[in-house]
Amino acid sequence: MEHRPDKLTELNRAFATALLMGDEVGAEMAIRDAMDADVSTAEIDDAIIAPALWLIGDLWERGEISVADEHLATEISMRVLALQREAERLAVSRGRHRVL
Repeated sequence: MEHRPDKLTELNRAFATALLMGDEVGAEMAIRDAMDADVSTAEIDDAIIAPALWLIGDLWERGEISVADEHLATEISMRVLALQREAERLAVSRGRHRVL
């Protein structure tokens, strides 16, 4: 089994790569993989999404990507965050119901 920091690094790289490629599905899959690995919401935010967005900002600042690339990465991140929060809300909501 992977060590937790290694798993977070792997997920961060997958998410950042997806953002750089404009790959919305890949970004969503990276976050779903994190959720499936029981990575907390705070860890997803702090160890996967935030570092990827810092990277995007740094690349834009250095002129290595365009403002359009930066905006696309931000939009993908916002959508993925909304989907993540909705999935968590549904999981909590469903957890309150009993199945007989």
